[in-house]
Amino acid sequence: MALGSMHPLWLRRGSTTPGLTCRSRRSPRVGGEDFEPASPTGAFDAVWTMSTLLHLNHEELGAALSEIRRVVRPGGIAAIGLWGADATREEYLQVDGWPARYFHLLSDDDLRETLAQVGRLERWETWTPDSSPLHYQWALLERTSRAADQP
Repeated sequence: MALGSMHPLWLRRGSTTPGLTCRSRRSPRVGGEDFEPASPTGAFDAVWTMSTLLHLNHEELGAALSEIRRVVRPGGIAAIGLWGADATREEYLQVDGWPARYFHLLSDDDLRETLAQVGRLERWETWTPDSSPLHYQWALLERTSRAADQP
């Protein structure tokens, strides 16, 4: 698949409204209550996010995936990677000496089901680093049109 525009997106919490705002890395605004409008619908051929979405709760994750779906054109791709666990759970973990942070760890089945709102799963991989209690989940999704989303 040839890609014309592939830009990292930043997901930032709004300070006065719940949910997330999807931002292009090129955006001049980095915070505050007066975010500029999000990227246009279908603006990107591809997006990727690695090891970030696991810090969102269930509702925030749904909002972030909806925004990813919105900004990726039909036929475009989303590459999503995050740490997961054998069973879905939420907890605060301290990793590598950093202060404890919130983790929403999803089982493989729960993540694949959640990612279905973005599009069709084209590739799925998991791997476990040596001595890690967690494993990494990586998905490549093709953004489908709404008609194609129906069973």
